[in-house]
Amino acid sequence: MHGLLFRGIRTRGAAAAIATVLALGIGTASVSANTFSLDLVYLGGHTVVPGEIETFNGPAISWASLNNFRQVSSLGSWTPAGQQFGELGMFKWEAGVLYDLMKDTDVTNAPGFASPPSGVQNGLISDTGNVAFRFGINGEDAIAKGPTRAGLTTIAVSGGANAPGNASPFLFLGSPQHNGTRLAFYGRSSGDIGIWTGNETNGVVYRFAQEDQTLLPGTASVIDDMIFREPVINTSGFTAAEVGWDGGKSAIIAGNPAAVNPLFTVAKTGDSAPGVRDAVFESFSRPRLNNLGTIAFAGYVDLGGGVMEDAIFRTSGGGIDDVVYETLTPVPVQGGFTFDDVSGLALAGDDNLYFRGSWDNYNRSGLFVQHPDTGLELLFKEGDAAPNTGSSFSSFGFMHANAVGDYAFIAGLDDGRTGLFATVNGGVALKLLLIEGQIVDATGAGDMAVISGFEMPISSGGEDGHGMWLNNNGELLIEIAFDPSRALPRVTSGLYLLTIPEPTTLTLLALMSAAAMRRRKR
Repeated sequence: MHGLLFRGIRTRGAAAAIATVLALGIGTASVSANTFSLDLVYLGGHTVVPGEIETFNGPAISWASLNNFRQVSSLGSWTPAGQQFGELGMFKWEAGVLYDLMKDTDVTNAPGFASPPSGVQNGLISDTGNVAFRFGINGEDAIAKGPTRAGLTTIAVSGGANAPGNASPFLFLGSPQHNGTRLAFYGRSSGDIGIWTGNETNGVVYRFAQEDQTLLPGTASVIDDMIFREPVINTSGFTAAEVGWDGGKSAIIAGNPAAVNPLFTVAKTGDSAPGVRDAVFESFSRPRLNNLGTIAFAGYVDLGGGVMEDAIFRTSGGGIDDVVYETLTPVPVQGGFTFDDVSGLALAGDDNLYFRGSWDNYNRSGLFVQHPDTGLELLFKEGDAAPNTGSSFSSFGFMHANAVGDYAFIAGLDDGRTGLFATVNGGVALKLLLIEGQIVDATGAGDMAVISGFEMPISSGGEDGHGMWLNNNGELLIEIAFDPSRALPRVTSGLYLLTIPEPTTLTLLALMSAAAMRRRKR
């Protein structure tokens, strides 16, 4: 089990646990499909901001992240009385406690400075327990990292020492990507935007690539466009990014800046695309990356004769393999239809690649996985029965996956409701976790509220430094919205850590439920 199963809703003992399940509107016959624990991180309009007297505004799931040790980081906002605009702060949650790392309202000095911070920006937590985030200080940008407020250190600052590879300081810094001890971010130095990497111990160490200074490997041209190109980075420091070159062309580059020959070109405009004769790469999206070093990316491909289509590719350091082409690749077990559209890539730590696809003139859609050894598989499609809902799938949201074969997604149903579904421990059985209209304990203190919707960020496999929302222990970070007409006063939405119980836990709960029902009949 993942600790105390119903800790987040403050129940005591087996009978209370089962009573809570029943209070959530879940009958005993479906305990195995719908049992979960729900731990509140913070609730808009209810949770008081640490160190302040105001409550949080509603959360934004894209500002939050999770690690493999039940720790959460989140940028949070609140609006002091009499102010038109809100304040921001970086917060960390663990073991049921939310505390602040840095806030716009701080009167204490920022780490390494003789003045307080301003303009706290988004950050990410990694498995080290450290949160890395950007903040403003004396008109400059800085990046801090640490596990607690007292443990914060500043590891990069604009206007200070020369940026690695440059004879001048940083002019600005972007928010960091963070994976294990590794960090990557874009910034500007010597008038040119670039990507730099480093680690939690030594700070910024390497220049990965920079406009007008770094040659695109395999060409005589320099990279000339890196505006807001967010890199991806894994736990070994291996980094990848999409860049521009030669006045409008596109490329994906990768490598470890610590290596002797750090950079190589994965693919670039004009290269032959695999899988289709005479196909040529035209442009690319931001790549995905995992800790095995696999890179996946979507490319816009010229098929010849003026035909342009999107496609998905992957590489593990050798050649590039095609995964799916729009209009060309058959949809598995769908009678010869080919894909009309593909989107929402999530590259997991076990090398499975998930995505959404549509076919039949965009009239049907589904979720797919490409296994590196066994090929393409249709997981679920519109019209399939959605477990424990009495309804069928009508649409699908982004996929989130982990390194042990689990995945989670939000889906629309034919009856108009929205549900949250997941597998756990690499299992093949899909479980309903939460559904619109369900009554849950929103505060952990018996304050019941009706779910009106869910939010999850863009698809992720959790190993590219852009945040994790489904960890390897079957824990899922989710934003839940509540029906304002049937919720607590001022409550709109909250950020929660949802734990999907293991199969043994489910069996135990079913037996406990049966025992509770027998006792009730006596």
